[in-house]
Amino acid sequence: MNKLRIGVIGLGNRGFYLIKHTLLKLEDVEVTAVCDEYEDRVENAAAEVFAASGKTPFKTTDYTKVLMRGDVDAMVVSTAWESHIEIAASSMEAGKITAM
Repeated sequence: MNKLRIGVIGLGNRGFYLIKHTLLKLEDVEVTAVCDEYEDRVENAAAEVFAASGKTPFKTTDYTKVLMRGDVDAMVVSTAWESHIEIAASSMEAGKITAM
């Protein structure tokens, strides 16, 4: 079975709980990258992914690094409105399926 490989940018309440309560429960989805400007949020999300899947996702505070990855098919952008449009547009320009 091929899995949809997802990167999540924005790991505040919405992004973190989306990972924990939705994405990690889907059999055909794999969270391969997590990103937030706050390092503690990145570490918490990565630990949650590892606990559920046994795999450590790519971790970064620079969203452009996620966009360059070949192991990310789709992006979930769950950031504050100040950066949301820029990140979503960059994701689409990078050829990633983008959900906002």
